[in-house]
Amino acid sequence: MRVLLYSFLLILAICSFSCSTGKAVNNTSKQNVIAGEVSWEYWKANAGWKLYEAFDYFPNDKDIEKLQELLANKNYTFVIFATTFCDDCEHNIPRLYKVFEKAKIPDNRIRLFGLDESSKEPSGEYAKYDIPSTPVVYLKIDDAVIGEASYPYQWLENFIEILENYK
Repeated sequence: MRVLLYSFLLILAICSFSCSTGKAVNNTSKQNVIAGEVSWEYWKANAGWKLYEAFDYFPNDKDIEKLQELLANKNYTFVIFATTFCDDCEHNIPRLYKVFEKAKIPDNRIRLFGLDESSKEPSGEYAKYDIPSTPVVYLKIDDAVIGEASYPYQWLENFIEILENYK
């Protein structure tokens, strides 16, 4: 019986590391659900999160420079899928935007999509991707997905690795 209980708790802990699509982690009645493509400014004004700044996160300057070099002269886009009711999103999306800010990624190179409780959004853009959980970021070059970054949310390192492996 004890082994069964420990097994159940271990499975529960593993499953809670990221917000599986279609499952609300927080009580959605406390937060607004944003569904569709929005700006980061709109998200911050309407998501109902406690904090939108990553005060405890400091992207490495050399890695920021490396990211900028790898993106130079490329037609790139970052496509983000997130939910307002996901603890991982609330913690990690501000970190992601801190990377974008430090790397001087223009707003027109970032597409942020909110998903509802059914992991959908009105434009249907979500259906073009195999979204494992939220938050997730797809890096596209010339409209082709070249990589995906998600858990364990090492945004900057993931982007550099994706771009270094891009041919």
